[in-house]
Amino acid sequence: MAKRQERGAKYDARRAEIIDTAARLFARNGYAETTIADISDATKLGKGGLYYYIGSKESLLVEIHERVMDPLLRTAKLILDLDTSPPVRLQLLSEDLVVNIMERLDHVWVFLHEHRALKGDLLDAFKSRRAAYRGTITSVLGDGDAEGYFAIEELTLTTMTFLGMHNYTYQWVRPDARLGPRDISRHYCALFLRGIAGPKLVGVDVEAEVARLRPELLALIETEPAGA
Repeated sequence: MAKRQERGAKYDARRAEIIDTAARLFARNGYAETTIADISDATKLGKGGLYYYIGSKESLLVEIHERVMDPLLRTAKLILDLDTSPPVRLQLLSEDLVVNIMERLDHVWVFLHEHRALKGDLLDAFKSRRAAYRGTITSVLGDGDAEGYFAIEELTLTTMTFLGMHNYTYQWVRPDARLGPRDISRHYCALFLRGIAGPKLVGVDVEAEVARLRPELLALIETEPAGA
């Protein structure tokens, strides 16, 4: 039993390395321009060995997209369940989004540029999950507007502005940047919340509440099953 588990862990680790390598190649050269032979050379696996781990080039693209979306959707659900106000939820969502971008720069590049290479049901599934995450942001913004924390004229446009601000981060940020993900998120949210501030936001110490809830959220992320 232990040997089977060990083989499983080794298989998963090797497969993760292959996916990371493919993400780097796709980000550098483009999905269409990257061949299975390129991935085989970079991973030092023959084509037969490579297919044992990945199945197909398109399945690699699916895995890369899931590596971006899975943690975002899982943590977003946890944030929505926290007993706190919409502006605090929004900053926690912002922090999580920036952390994921900085930890997976190649994956995010592929996610934002190469999703059109997915076809049929795979593309539909990607669009559905992306819409689900966007809906989380819209829900928090809508709640904040209804409760008086925000003053929003156009909810969809405000949602896209929030996501656009964050999604562009991959273009300029570096993992060893002077500003960490919390610094970047705090700056984004300070700019954003000032722009949509409603009367109830006055006097709310969003930063202090985020600091209070951050350990609780991190503990929930650690204990939440990956497939939940």
